[in-house]
Amino acid sequence: MHIASDIDVPFQVPFEGAVSTEIFSSGTPFIEFRSTLADLLSLTPSAVKVAYRFSTQPRTTLHTHLCNADDLKGLFEKARAAQAKLEKSKSSKEFFVELKDLEPSNVKQKGKKRDTKKKKVLSSFIPNWFEFDALIDQIEGRGG
Repeated sequence: MHIASDIDVPFQVPFEGAVSTEIFSSGTPFIEFRSTLADLLSLTPSAVKVAYRFSTQPRTTLHTHLCNADDLKGLFEKARAAQAKLEKSKSSKEFFVELKDLEPSNVKQKGKKRDTKKKKVLSSFIPNWFEFDALIDQIEGRGG
């Protein structure tokens, strides 16, 4: 039986609108993996909720959940196969694992969009003072 050696896999970790690249060995235990991500994302380990896809996959490919040790083991197995396939193809494309933060409280852009819409609605209401003055004059009997 052939035991495959560990491989190093680059992960792009999103944080504050940019990405940080972290290299993980395929022998990394899930607890260590999650703890490292928590440090990078400034979260507690229990708050880390991520999904992944490979850089070699189409951008339309949905991300795959990465919740436990089995998911991480599967990721490294798939990464080994994807890296081997990429090397055989002689492609110049760079291989990495793209992570996506799934915790809604860590995504601040959604709240900003809602605030912007409210401001647009409020700022688009400009009273017509001439009509208002004419209405007051009419009520007070000063003309019409």
